Amino acid sequence: MKGSLEPDDRTRPDPGIPLTAWVSFARSNRPAVLARAPAPCLQQNATGVSADDLAGIWTASSAVFTSAADPTVSEDAIALGLTFTLTLGADDTYAIVITIPQEPTENESGTYAVSGSTLTLTPTGEDGPETFTIARDGDSMTLTAAEQEWAFDDNDAEEAASLVMTLAR
Repeated sequence: MKGSLEPDDRTRPDPGIPLTAWVSFARSNRPAVLARAPAPCLQQNATGVSADDLAGIWTASSAVFTSAADPTVSEDAIALGLTFTLTLGADDTYAIVITIPQEPTENESGTYAVSGSTLTLTPTGEDGPETFTIARDGDSMTLTAAEQEWAFDDNDAEEAASLVMTLAR
């Protein structure tokens, strides 16, 4: 079935790729040189949100991937059965839990930083950070990332895509 999350329709291409990359968060197949900097002390800034604004448990209600090659093609991973929970701690740590029908639960944790309208997640023991544009309105949050990959058809070939994920606390 097109867009299915059945075990045979998608596999994690490389277990060494961070979990967030597997669900296409801000990761491409290009190699990157990344330096991990300590998480800054986060304070409210005039152009965005602060870590204190984000602390809590956020559950995705949609995760829409849109094809870069054909913007009329999109799929919502949540509607296909995936669940995604992001816990952001007041201590600049995060945890992600992803469930997919008939698959083991996937977990990831690390640190996060907020600067203006940018949220950066840095997984513990993984390659480099994942970066999102963030918008928050009360207990709703939208994460957007332009450089994603998603398999839009049955051949499991991932293609360039953007992601817009809506979460609620």
